[in-house]
Amino acid sequence: MNEVGASGTPSRSLGRYSIERTLARGGMGEVAVGRIVGARGWTRPVVIKRVLDHLRDDPETVTRFLDEARIAASLNHANIVQVFDLADHEDELFLVMELVEGVDLRRLLRARSGDGAALPPALAAHVAAELCAALDYAHERCDASGRRLGIVHRDISPSNVLLSRAGEVKLADFGIAAARSRLNATRTGQLRGKLAYMSPEQAAGEAADARSDVFSVGVLLYEMLAGERPFKGESEVETLASVQRGVFEPLAALAPDADPALCEVVERALAHDPAARTETARELERALRPFAPVDARGELAQLVAEAELAQPARQTSGARSLDDLLLAQLDAAESSASRPPLPTSVSRTGRRAVVPDHTLTRAAAPRRRRRTQPVLLAIVLLLALGAIAASWPWPARLTATSNPDGASVYVDGQPIGVTTLVTRVAPGAHEITWRLDGYAPESQPFEVHRGRPIELSAALRPADRPIEFHSVPPGATVTVGDVSVAAGNAIDVPVGVPVRVRMELEGYATIEENVTFAPDVRIFTRRLAVDPTARTTGGGPPAAEEATATPDGTSPSPRGEPRPARPTSPTTGPVAGTPVGAGTPVTDGSSNAEVAAARGTLVVRFVAPPMVGDIEIDGAPRGRNSDLRANFDLAAGSHRVVVRNPDVAAAFSTTVDVAADAETTVTVAWPTGPEAP
Repeated sequence: MNEVGASGTPSRSLGRYSIERTLARGGMGEVAVGRIVGARGWTRPVVIKRVLDHLRDDPETVTRFLDEARIAASLNHANIVQVFDLADHEDELFLVMELVEGVDLRRLLRARSGDGAALPPALAAHVAAELCAALDYAHERCDASGRRLGIVHRDISPSNVLLSRAGEVKLADFGIAAARSRLNATRTGQLRGKLAYMSPEQAAGEAADARSDVFSVGVLLYEMLAGERPFKGESEVETLASVQRGVFEPLAALAPDADPALCEVVERALAHDPAARTETARELERALRPFAPVDARGELAQLVAEAELAQPARQTSGARSLDDLLLAQLDAAESSASRPPLPTSVSRTGRRAVVPDHTLTRAAAPRRRRRTQPVLLAIVLLLALGAIAASWPWPARLTATSNPDGASVYVDGQPIGVTTLVTRVAPGAHEITWRLDGYAPESQPFEVHRGRPIELSAALRPADRPIEFHSVPPGATVTVGDVSVAAGNAIDVPVGVPVRVRMELEGYATIEENVTFAPDVRIFTRRLAVDPTARTTGGGPPAAEEATATPDGTSPSPRGEPRPARPTSPTTGPVAGTPVGAGTPVTDGSSNAEVAAARGTLVVRFVAPPMVGDIEIDGAPRGRNSDLRANFDLAAGSHRVVVRNPDVAAAFSTTVDVAADAETTVTVAWPTGPEAP
């Protein structure tokens, strides 16, 4: 049902909310001003962000929208636009957010573009410090278990910085923020966000952490002080290349009114190498606060009021894509190059002016005796233009696709966008590369002929993943392709294509099969059957009690009946396979009588740095592990295990019961206090 809103325009009802006027439309959603309608006529103005009608049934769009809602709703900070509700009315999803009455930073900068400097240095430092306070809160946000969520905004730009009429600074739009807990993680190979404000690592399609947001704040601060961005180009591709090069003009040369110490703070935040950059948003905030004025909010409120008067708000629509902009520029260049230049004359003022065709006709008509001269000139001109057109290096249209899509595309090592994309490439020999996180990069050479379109596609293969192979009983030799290792080790295996896996152990039947590994498989285990022929000839297990364990975790008794497995100590971890890279098991030098008794394997596993230590069992040194695990052949029973590392103040120690004919794992977790054995 439509009603008349506060602005006098028809409004649309969404349950207890109403939409009054649209502010912007583009991408996957629409942003509008609306109201919460309460009891007894109570209302409150809000911002409503909804999924566009034609994308309601798109699973990826809906998932991304839910991601934004979940991340933004978990943030409650004075410098972050508050999310009040995620509502669903008649299958229409929308977010209800705080309405910030004022302007965004982009509008403020445009209003002051004629003043020489975008913002007074003190106010610029204040705005950036407030943004850092918001980012520090988001970066340090933890879940209910105390685990950091790892939120990174990744889209900090002037349009997402809102300035209220009261002088408040609020960060908006966590729509492409990355968090470990998000439902639909953004692939690192995809470029989202505004290119001119990206960090070099984000522009290269790499994983971005909190330091990436610090870099983006540095770009904003540079622009507020200098009146121009540090990284720019005539096209989005050139801007992207400028960001990746990381070269910019020193700020002190463009902002003479800024304190040199403030310029140093900004340039450290813009360090190309993340390791040399200001490490956290909190550190950058502390560095900026001394440069901010005492009455910053009052001064900022005055600038907001001036900006509102200087530039009335305009309704905006979604921007055209990077591909569309590039093609429009190139098509315009081709059109202008293909048109022959018009004749010109020199006016009395000395300027060159275009002479209309009809003027030339009237002037030439009386002189018919020299008519052949203009004709010859025209022919020569046409021939020259034809030669130029024939030799002109017209770029060709390149269409690049990938399966799956979303891959970053590079031509001759330079990024040109994300699939699916359409661009223009100059004639000649080139090389194209597709890169997507979790998949092996794909490259191929190609040649462009003048003006001839070309289509290139890549079927990306999942990258090789390490698979850990185990055998029951342990000790088998595993062969994958032409690589052989002892069971318990990991082999890099191609995902999604069949590979030949072979397991063999003396006394047991060999297993050989074709296996296609899914992307989520990390461990591959096979149970070996006893070879009857080997037992009758003296090979294989010496007795029935050494046969493999039954499916319920018990081991068979000498009579073939299951017997309960030996309980493990609470300090032991789960039963694991032979350790990765352990090599030949280390024996304890026991006597022949002890070897004849029941024995088992003790696995010492390191799960926290430092991943190395000197291992001592029952008071006897057993050497230092050569990999993340080490295994030992011990007599079944109780053993004292001590692990020491000179970089750790206290040693790890525990008592473990080693089960017979089985593996028992000890997980080394270094003590945090003075818990010496």
